[in-house]
Amino acid sequence: YLPTWINMGYVLCELGRHEEAIDALNRALALDAHEPEAHCNLAVVYMRTARWIMAEEHLRKAIEIKPDYINAICNLGQTLLRLKRNKDAIEWLTKAVELLPKNAGAKADLGSAYLNDGNLALAYTWLDAAIKDNPDLSRSYFYMGETLKYSGRYREAIETLEKFCAMEEEDLPK
Repeated sequence: YLPTWINMGYVLCELGRHEEAIDALNRALALDAHEPEAHCNLAVVYMRTARWIMAEEHLRKAIEIKPDYINAICNLGQTLLRLKRNKDAIEWLTKAVELLPKNAGAKADLGSAYLNDGNLALAYTWLDAAIKDNPDLSRSYFYMGETLKYSGRYREAIETLEKFCAMEEEDLPK
């Protein structure tokens, strides 16, 4: 039963049992190779185990099957950031924000991509928007602190990084 294998893969991934998750999701894909959720979930397992190229492959397949699959689009943007392909990441994260304008995670990642690209003004704009949309998203404060630091706004950078340090760091990419 296809949904069972997909759900099993998701749960195993959340439990940190990554190789078992990969097996379950590959079983799902053996049943239906055109199941976008199975591709996306498999990509998440690969992301959590730093297998970025494999993650990209499955995310692109999920998007090919379902072009407006917001989770796959956001995850592809994050994956491309990890692969240091900022221009591509900016393209996909911009699409994610267009599809879901209140997506604070995509805005934070877009800000990070612009920061990596050296465009501090756009980094600030997107990170400020991410913080306004979700003040509990810790990575927004981390990247904003970095943006402020590189902009020479040291006092604000310290305040922002102190906010980050007071939060749980669970959503910051490793």
